[in-house]
Amino acid sequence: MTAILIDDEQIAIDRLEVLLNDHTEIEVLGGFTCPIIGKAEIIRQQPDIVFTDVEMPKMSGLDLARAIKLVGVKSKIVFVTGFGHYAIKAIREAAFDYLVKPVDIEELKQTISRLSDGILSNESRIENISIEFSLTDRERDVLALLLKGSKSQDMANTLFLSKHTINTHRKNLLMKLEVASTQDLLLKYFS
Repeated sequence: MTAILIDDEQIAIDRLEVLLNDHTEIEVLGGFTCPIIGKAEIIRQQPDIVFTDVEMPKMSGLDLARAIKLVGVKSKIVFVTGFGHYAIKAIREAAFDYLVKPVDIEELKQTISRLSDGILSNESRIENISIEFSLTDRERDVLALLLKGSKSQDMANTLFLSKHTINTHRKNLLMKLEVASTQDLLLKYFS
């Protein structure tokens, strides 16, 4: 699983990164003290998880969660904050979890375990669909990127293919899986 850390205090990013280094299933792609730069990196890298503070200058963690959701990024959001009173707002923003600073090691371990279970579940579904419908390796890659919310141009950049080639793979996926749209595909096989 990949993760990006956002907090206006570098010491908080460093501490969380040290805690996450004990979990070999997580690769930290970067930590950012500016939520605006962090947002751009989240959109570019499409991590599985975003750990973000709530109260930050220029953009709150709640605003960050809304902004990346608006552009279709499917990263799971874990709010990490010193303030417990944001929990209800975080839940409304579809937070995966809410951790209060200083982060309790056991609570973090439980969060990561739940994240792993969900991501591994999707990977298993992709594998089963690939076998059942005889997907090519590229179709499988495109399906995995669709689950992350990637757009065609982003997939093209990630897979070093043209946007036209990606769109052809997407059409083939829809045809093989007997669905009319990407939304139908996600609803039928991953909801």
